[in-house]
Amino acid sequence: MKNFLRYFTACCVLLLNLATASAIGIKPLRVELTIDPGNSATATLRVINSEATALQLKPEVVIYTKNDEKGFPVAEELAADNPANIRSWFTFEDSQIDLPANSEKEVNFTVTVPKDAAAGGRYASVMYIAAGESENKGNLQVNTAVPSLILLTVTGNQIQTGSFENFALRDTVLAGDIPLAFNLAFKNTGNIHAKPSGSVAIFDQQTGKQLTSIARYNNPATGESVVADTIPINLNGGNVLPGSPRIFEVAWNENIISGKFTAKASLGYAKDKSPLLKSVSFEIAEDLQTSNFQFIQTDNSAYFQITATNNGNVNEKLTGKVKVTNEFETVVAAPKIPEDSAYIKPGETVTIQIPWLSKALPAGSYTAELLAEYGFAKTPVTAKTTFSSSGDNLFIYAGIGGGVVIILAGGFFAYRLGRRKK
Repeated sequence: MKNFLRYFTACCVLLLNLATASAIGIKPLRVELTIDPGNSATATLRVINSEATALQLKPEVVIYTKNDEKGFPVAEELAADNPANIRSWFTFEDSQIDLPANSEKEVNFTVTVPKDAAAGGRYASVMYIAAGESENKGNLQVNTAVPSLILLTVTGNQIQTGSFENFALRDTVLAGDIPLAFNLAFKNTGNIHAKPSGSVAIFDQQTGKQLTSIARYNNPATGESVVADTIPINLNGGNVLPGSPRIFEVAWNENIISGKFTAKASLGYAKDKSPLLKSVSFEIAEDLQTSNFQFIQTDNSAYFQITATNNGNVNEKLTGKVKVTNEFETVVAAPKIPEDSAYIKPGETVTIQIPWLSKALPAGSYTAELLAEYGFAKTPVTAKTTFSSSGDNLFIYAGIGGGVVIILAGGFFAYRLGRRKK
């Protein structure tokens, strides 16, 4: 059983709000029951065999009393007389089921609450595993099963309390190519699971006005893409178990701009409780200056180089390309700024190399135009440089562009035609 619990805690394929697919599936992924002490309730699950072979399965009940900061339930092996151990409350209509290949079957289970059970939440998961699996610990195959989360509420004196532990930027230094993330820490101090929800609004400190269109997300019910003026918290309805903390991450991912701001979070967790409020102030300063854009040629390579200085407080990356044209205004190359370039840290000056050729440059005159951008607002960066190289013109033109080759070919045929007329 300990091996099984280690597996369950490590994988937590269901979590408190997450679904996944595997060989042995189960629906629904979450069952919520409310039962009076001394009473019982029956629920139905649908077990799915996605294997190409028949399976003999049996139910397994896993108990847990808390979740970690990411919302993963923590499985526990409790003593039989522990009030949180509700394994004995479960009875199954069938202690074992046979599922043909690629088939489904409905199964019923009943939860009976003792008369002296204390009010509050009790938590377990039901999963179906291969018969004999838990005894054969050396060859566990439970990684092919998905559990169904059972959220049980025993009626009585339910205590719904919680605290807003922290609200802060996730990263001490922001990155101009990553949405700006906030971490919100909520702790459930009651005796029943909570499903906190709320929103984050962002205000400009200078004008006091609320920013608009700051969050893009998919509506969980419709799948529709939404752009909103506030950032939703716990959009998918994840639970927090009694005595457990949970950190919710939300992101400002639309229309991020420079300035000084205050983010205000409102978090509700119970219908009869006022929302919990917290705020955090921060500044976004983006200023990347570029200079010395030049072409460099060696005996066996050619590349571009630019110097960049970060005068802001955000880690920046310069992205884009160099458009190279010849004297006939034909684009002959467009080497990209390497995607794996390191961030330019605040206060740092770096030299960025943009590889072009691994051989000597063909003869001709060229113009190179830097077409790049950086930061949340994708601020454009442009620069130009001209250069030339000497060599065999025939090879130059063949290498530079088809249009030039056509011109040379036309001239050659005109010359031969003239010779024939003579």
